Amino acid sequence: MALVKCKDCGSAISSNASACPKCGAPTLWGRI
Repeated sequence: MALVKCKDCGSAISSNASACPKCGAPTLWGRI
């Protein structure tokens, strides 16, 4: 598990998450 930045709010997100827990923006890898 790695931490990456949310493309919308810049918050740190787990690479396993399908959406940002802070702003709810979907992750790019969540759609694959």
